[in-house]
Amino acid sequence: MRRFMGAALASAGLFASASAGAQSTNVHDGIPDILAVDNSMSGSYDLARLNYGEPSGLSALPGYSNSTPNESKYSDTEYGYLNGAGVAISYMADESLWGVPIRDIYARASYRWAYGMTAYNGSTEPPGSVPIQTTDEADVQEVDARLGKGFEAAPSWLLTPYVGGGFHLWERKSGYGTPWEEDYKDGYLGAGQMIQYAPASRFVVTGNALIGAMINPSMQYNQPGYLPVDHGLGGGPVIKAGAEIDWRFWRRSHFFAGFDYEHFSYIGSPISFGAMEPQSHTNDAVWSAGLRQSF
Repeated sequence: MRRFMGAALASAGLFASASAGAQSTNVHDGIPDILAVDNSMSGSYDLARLNYGEPSGLSALPGYSNSTPNESKYSDTEYGYLNGAGVAISYMADESLWGVPIRDIYARASYRWAYGMTAYNGSTEPPGSVPIQTTDEADVQEVDARLGKGFEAAPSWLLTPYVGGGFHLWERKSGYGTPWEEDYKDGYLGAGQMIQYAPASRFVVTGNALIGAMINPSMQYNQPGYLPVDHGLGGGPVIKAGAEIDWRFWRRSHFFAGFDYEHFSYIGSPISFGAMEPQSHTNDAVWSAGLRQSF
């Protein structure tokens, strides 16, 4: 009887440990899927919407007029959809490099370009004047770099705080009257957070956000027959946020789709050669879809 009870208890113990083992294997470990995304290079088609506005108190003046009544809080607006492309490369260290422990150190660099025509809606101040309404040519480029450290929060979660910085250029060519061009340039630096979750094998969802400040913003005005005029601008905060879903469909090959939003403001410039650049706000949105290759 004693031997029978001992055998029964031993069998129960083996069953319990086997059940626990089976239960633990059912927990999906998505970290390898996340690392496959973070150690990769990618290319995408981008559809960008540029939305620029110069807020003004002119709407309170008797002679103020604007070609877009529903945007009367802005003296000038410019918006439109641009076609573009993006490339990126990222790396998250696994162990060490040349003997230096750098496990989970994250680095990423990306470049984006977009081009298209935008609708410009200007304003005039003298009473009875007709607002300017024309089409402009827009060429937008952005370089972005990040450096951070990943932390495994759970079997399928990775949190990566990072510092980020980059450079933004908007070449704006007017189609109104005498051709002229305005080139807006600025750098930025800030702190961000990336959150990645692998809900199932081969799938990874990524979200990120950054808050930063502008570095050396400026605008250069160019018109044929005249010397370029540089306007030093003040810079406001830079806010960037984005989300992406990635699907590894074959070996190291992935398909991904994402959305990114960016907001920044120029505070304005002092008067230079009888002209000044006013305060402005820019809100850019980018929808992207592309292919990624892990390494």
